[in-house]
Amino acid sequence: EAARETGEARAQERAAWLRVHTEAGVDGAEALRALTAARLAENLPRIDSVTVSPDVLTGLLARLTGETPDGTR
Repeated sequence: EAARETGEARAQERAAWLRVHTEAGVDGAEALRALTAARLAENLPRIDSVTVSPDVLTGLLARLTGETPDGTR
């Protein structure tokens, strides 16, 4: 019984989170991706350090800024 109630509470919390973000003007697909990323992060083990190579960092920054790796948009 307790497990069912906990599951229902989590489902309601996730639905409310998604509703709040879509009502705030966040695209539904973007809100769902953000919710998915948050839930995945909750279940990841603790990571003490991460090493990112320059080529990976360049690609990530290019995607975030909308630029190509050579600096053009």
